[in-house]
Amino acid sequence: MYTALIFLAIPTLSTVINSAWPLVLAPITWSYLNFVVIKAEEALLTEAFGDQYAAYCAKVPRWLI
Repeated sequence: MYTALIFLAIPTLSTVINSAWPLVLAPITWSYLNFVVIKAEEALLTEAFGDQYAAYCAKVPRWLI
């Protein structure tokens, strides 16, 4: 979901509105997602699923690209 946002939605928005600003702001969006949103989600999932989620994280990378 977040990969699609960064690599599809933001460039599409930039094309539709004919502006480079979404592309310029994409690294800020990525940073916010990576360090704020995903960190909070991982904390909730760790609390809810504990060791099962830790095992899942050990096998699956954070960003599926």
